[in-house]
Amino acid sequence: MQMKEIRAVVMVFQLASVLTLCPRNAPERRFFAVQQSLLPVVAGIRVHSTRLHGFKWKGKLFSDIIEKSPKKTFDFAARGELSFFESMATIGDMHEDVLVEILSYVPARELVRTCRVVCRMWKDLVDGIHIWKGKCIREGYFKKNGDVYPKNWKVFYFLQSLKKNLLKNPCAEEGFNHWTIDHNGGDNWKIEALPGGLGSAFPDRHIKNYFVTSYGLCQKSQLIDLVANGLWENLLDEFQPKIVVSDWYAARRDCGCVYSLEVKLLSKSKTVLKRYKSKEIKIPQWSDAKWNQLTHVFEAYGRGVRFVWFSHKGQDTQFWAGWYGVRVTNSSVTVEP
Repeated sequence: MQMKEIRAVVMVFQLASVLTLCPRNAPERRFFAVQQSLLPVVAGIRVHSTRLHGFKWKGKLFSDIIEKSPKKTFDFAARGELSFFESMATIGDMHEDVLVEILSYVPARELVRTCRVVCRMWKDLVDGIHIWKGKCIREGYFKKNGDVYPKNWKVFYFLQSLKKNLLKNPCAEEGFNHWTIDHNGGDNWKIEALPGGLGSAFPDRHIKNYFVTSYGLCQKSQLIDLVANGLWENLLDEFQPKIVVSDWYAARRDCGCVYSLEVKLLSKSKTVLKRYKSKEIKIPQWSDAKWNQLTHVFEAYGRGVRFVWFSHKGQDTQFWAGWYGVRVTNSSVTVEP
């Protein structure tokens, strides 16, 4: 984003702040706030879409207005010399497509929290599809020639922008930080570098380490706070986006092992609302040591989900001293449209 566009976004924030402070029964004050705040935005912004350049505003081409020097405009404002702008200074005079273009550069949370409450027109624009569709395409969340059109562009944008692995330290890059060791049997959990003794390469070459179990039961878990990760309660309750859980596991070639995965969706009070528990997976001795992925998707899980509890466990079946049990890495929990 260019400096003039950044300045424009800042001015939109200023406009929204001023308007929300104006009493709704004082339209003159609201329009005066628009007059003082919005026009420098229009004068300073660089519009990417050429379709806007043909629009007129109070008889003046929009392309002429945006070519005015922002510094000159701000100087006019500082001296109170806004006569050039006062003849075209209400929000009702701005073409809707121009306003959509400007608002599309405002960060998503501020669109919902601040801009949406400015007036009914802005509420309708923020609740509509055009701002959010434009943001999705501009930020690479949607490709016109392949993706299925989402039912709700706003929710789709937020979920895409928040899409990340909610598990911390999934690949043992930070020791055992962020994990709770529930069982530490045998010679305890250990971290080793890929591919490890009598192991195989991981499909993603960027993954360097794995956690490995011993001859006694080894189990570790992690609790994820969905709200703390940016997923607000209304989004979780009303739209119930998919919660996708994934884990990778493998054995050594010379030793058998067992592995299982359990995930719970919990309420605010930690009550279990939904549960997934895999069957115990047994890998025999002299296997190919291939890495396997286990995935589960939670859908239509109901209202009230606030936490995800992720846990995996395993051990070897030969009861050999050392670390010959199941290996796990690249675990993930994501929330998706």
